[in-house]
This record gives sequence, C-alpha cells and structure tokens, in this order.
Amino acid sequence: MKIAFFEVAAGKREGGGIETYCWELGRTLVLRGHQVTILTGEPVYKRNEFVNYEGFPFRSRECFPDLGRPVFRKLLERISFAKSALPALLTGRYDIVIIHKPTDFPTMWLAKRKGLKAHVVFASGGSDFYLGDRIFAGSVDTYVSCSNANAHDIRERYSQDVKTIYNGVDTEIFSPGEPPSILRNKLGLSDSCKLIISVGRLVRWKGLDIVIRALSEVPDICYVVVGDGAARNKLEILAREVGVAERVVFTGVVDNKELAKFYRLADILVQPSVGKEAFGITLVEAMACGVPVLATANDGMKEIVVNNKTGILLDSRDPKVWGYALKKMIESPDIQAMGTKARERVERNFKWSLAAEKVEQLIRN
Repeated sequence: MKIAFFEVAAGKREGGGIETYCWELGRTLVLRGHQVTILTGEPVYKRNEFVNYEGFPFRSRECFPDLGRPVFRKLLERISFAKSALPALLTGRYDIVIIHKPTDFPTMWLAKRKGLKAHVVFASGGSDFYLGDRIFAGSVDTYVSCSNANAHDIRERYSQDVKTIYNGVDTEIFSPGEPPSILRNKLGLSDSCKLIISVGRLVRWKGLDIVIRALSEVPDICYVVVGDGAARNKLEILAREVGVAERVVFTGVVDNKELAKFYRLADILVQPSVGKEAFGITLVEAMACGVPVLATANDGMKEIVVNNKTGILLDSRDPKVWGYALKKMIESPDIQAMGTKARERVERNFKWSLAAEKVEQLIRN
C-alpha cells in the first residue's frame, strides 16, 4: 500500500507522541513492505531514512491572534499548512492517508471534494474538538485511537465506532542496560544521588512544576528534565525559588537515538501531567528500558502503568504527595522488580510491530 501521514508537526526535531507515531509507525510499515511518505511542515528534521519526507511552508499558530481557545490557533495553523500541502496530497495517489487531529478534518473534507480517493484514517492522539468539527467528520473513513480512554472521548464526540490500537516503542533501541558513566559526570550529577527523569515538551500542562516543588521533600534525589518548550524558563526560575536548582538539570532536546542512555541513568520516570494524556509515549520508552514509572492517574496513562507492579499512579497534584511517593518508591526493595515487570509489559503490549500489524488488519478489513 501507498500510505501518507498528513501531519504538520511531524518534521520537528523535538517531537512528542504524535510526531513519534509518524516516524516510528511509518518506519515499521516500510519494513513490512509499504511505501510511506510523511507530508509535514518545514523545516523537516529527518528522523530516519526509511520514510519519504515532503516539507511544506505554513504559518505557526503563534502568528495568529489568541481568541481564548488554543484549538482555534491550531486550526488556523493547519489550514495554512493545507494550502501548500494539499496539491501534493491530491497528486500522490495514496491508498491510505493518516491524520491525527480533528483540526485536519476540513482539509480532508475539501480534498475528497477535489478528487482524493484515499481511505482516510483518523488515528487520534488527543481531543482538540472545536465548534463545527462534526460538520467535516464525514471525511474520515476509519477511526482509531491510541487508548481506550481517548477512544471513549472520540466515540462520544462523533458517534463513530473507534478501534483502540496502542502506540509502540522500538524495543531494540529502548532496552535495559548500563548507561555510559561519562553521561552522569557530563550532567554534573554526583554518584551518590538517586535520579528521576522527565522527557518531553516543556509545557504547562505537563505539570513538571509539581515535581520541582516535591524535591524539597526528598533532598537526596536529583532531577533530569529532557526536552524544551515554552515553560522551561518558568521551571528554571521555580527551581531557584524553592532552593533545588543545584539538583535539577535541564538538558534541552536530546536526539531520539540518544534517549535510551538518559532513561537508563534514571531510577524512576516521573510524568505528573495535569492535562489529558491520550497515551504517554515516554512512559513506554522508559518502561522498555526497565525503568518504573511514577505518573498521574490520567486517561491513557492508566492503561500503560499497572499500579504497584510496573509503577505507581497518583490521583493528586499535591507536591507533598508526590514527594512522599518518590521517597517511598525510591527506597522500595521492589523497585528493580518493578522495572523488570515494566519491560515485560512493553514486550507484550507496546511494540511498533504490533501496532503496524493491527493497522494493516484494520485497513484491510
């Protein structure tokens, strides 16, 4: 089959869950004999050489006025992308087009009226609903979600049958092992401190401020924050204000091929999201490396972490609760067994090969 991922953000180097979905599922589908192209915004960071990339200009959402709801800026961003990318979509003769946001529904609606024959798959990675989105929902042929929690939201919104297909991880790249000793020294971390890590875009709803405040409750723990984003400056200021700056390291964006080394450094991955998480790709990456997880009991993340077996789920935003949980978990004699069970769970449920096989079956059916 000839498959296109239509995703404006897929070319970003600092990609999150949806971007990783395009890169990694695309690569896996190529290895399974399909031809895959990612139509994305410029500039394009090519994460692997298996997939074809085509970049197109667009206007970033920050260029548009804030009308009170971020989704409208996202909608305008994607419409600007569609203006330049739509001709390539129409002439590409694709069998399958995969989109990820309801903000791409109008583009698919227009494309079908201009002659697009492809089967459109909405692989949901969130719930960016907006006034009028149902008008264009008929342009989608198949609805897929990355978690049962998100599938419920999509089903309720569009009254469509939604199949859950979990995202995956490359279990060869993300695997247990000893990190290079030089990495800890490079980050300026002492050999004696226990280490927790967060990975992803630094935005407000990721809730990393909760962990920084919690560090005052656990003075022997260091915190490595991998990624970049709009909230970084405020997080750095907060770390200084609460007196833990010497134990918090901000690395900036790390290449995906190097991420496993950082996970292997850590005793625990922390994911204190206060906004909805349709899935949680960093949880799966860490678990694949044998690292247990401390996360918010939030939507799709509850389907990844088995509470008290592969990690701990907290239904709280209180830094003191997080501090207590960190201390309890880091001192637990079962922490290594949690990491082992986490790896086993990923092997059974969260591999890109499994996701690709299920996507193929769904499309053929």
